[in-house]
Amino acid sequence: MAWYAMVAGVIGAILAAIPCLIDFFSITDPRAGKVRMTHPVLNAALVVLYSVNVWIRTVLGPDAALPLLLSVVGWRDWW
Repeated sequence: MAWYAMVAGVIGAILAAIPCLIDFFSITDPRAGKVRMTHPVLNAALVVLYSVNVWIRTVLGPDAALPLLLSVVGWRDWW
């Protein structure tokens, strides 16, 4: 069941990238430039990380250690 939740999360993040791109190109305030670049770059990196995680879980199976490590790295609340 967790695998399906991860796939749904990756699909949802890809769909959320559309409004993110609209916001990215509509912000013209120079002070917001750093945040404007940091937010989508970090989100894209996490989408790639979770996509690789889903693929590895599919290939290696449920008892592999690498997917667990990738999940811990991708857990954003501890950053």
